[in-house]
Amino acid sequence: MKEIEIRKSKVWQKPNIVFRDVCDFDGNHFAIEMMKYDGTPENAVMIAEKLTQQISYKYGTEWSNIQSRIGATDEHGKPKYTISPNFRHIAEVDTKEARYIWGEI
Repeated sequence: MKEIEIRKSKVWQKPNIVFRDVCDFDGNHFAIEMMKYDGTPENAVMIAEKLTQQISYKYGTEWSNIQSRIGATDEHGKPKYTISPNFRHIAEVDTKEARYIWGEI
């Protein structure tokens, strides 16, 4: 899924959620999974890890951790953070680091 499609989707209308754009190994989108968080960057990363565990259980070997981008919304439902697939980096949307985490779209 392209970034513009993610930004237009209803996921951005939900406040304080962490989401994963679940994709296969070729980058083909097949689901968006989400979970509430408390709005802090630390909790966003913790919830992203928990969400990833649930996705792994639900989709097994059909999905790609690297291809499936992770993001979070703010208290108004607007894009706030991008999170790296290894959960070591979190960055505010529209920053150089966020573009590095999500790659070229």
